[in-house]
Amino acid sequence: TLNHFARDLGISTVAAEAVELAVRPEIRQVDVGVVNGRVFLNTSSVGGYVRYVRTRERLEHHLGYGLASLLAGVRMMTSVRRMGVEIEVKGRTKIFRTPLVFLGVGERELKFPVLGRRVPDGRRGLHVMVVKGRSRLHLVAIGMTAILRGLDAVSRAGHFDDIIADRLRIDMKGAGWVAVDGEVALLGTPLDYELRSGALSVVCPPAS
Repeated sequence: TLNHFARDLGISTVAAEAVELAVRPEIRQVDVGVVNGRVFLNTSSVGGYVRYVRTRERLEHHLGYGLASLLAGVRMMTSVRRMGVEIEVKGRTKIFRTPLVFLGVGERELKFPVLGRRVPDGRRGLHVMVVKGRSRLHLVAIGMTAILRGLDAVSRAGHFDDIIADRLRIDMKGAGWVAVDGEVALLGTPLDYELRSGALSVVCPPAS
């Protein structure tokens, strides 16, 4: 999963440096997300990304991570399908027809070169993003706009809903396959998400 969690906390991905850090006394309490009892550190999603992960894992053994990721992304874009989902936050329910619902622990960037990273000093909570494209071509256009111009540009155009919440419920038809930190799990529906503030103790550099 490209060590996003470690990088966000300033932990070196060089093994010797990480081991040196591990024996130090500095500990931080960091937030995690939970869906139907399963903890995740970074992200969770339903819809198109689940198919992307499955395709990537199937190809990775033969092609390597990079090429498998590229081909899986193309496959996801060309075979994307919308699904009906109900998202309940603070007792209010909204219904969407969407190919993808994405959740990140903490406020997230959606613009290169920091796509998917936590916003420095961003808002705490689960950052929920719902794509509202009507066709495959439209979805590709939304994706390119988000990558090149950022989340705000997509939100202003009405193609993308996003909220930050501590708790929410997602209900949809089907088996309830979910991507959790880059892995696929069958958790059933409805999906109950919550933020657990400071629930994980991590040995890492000071926050400053």
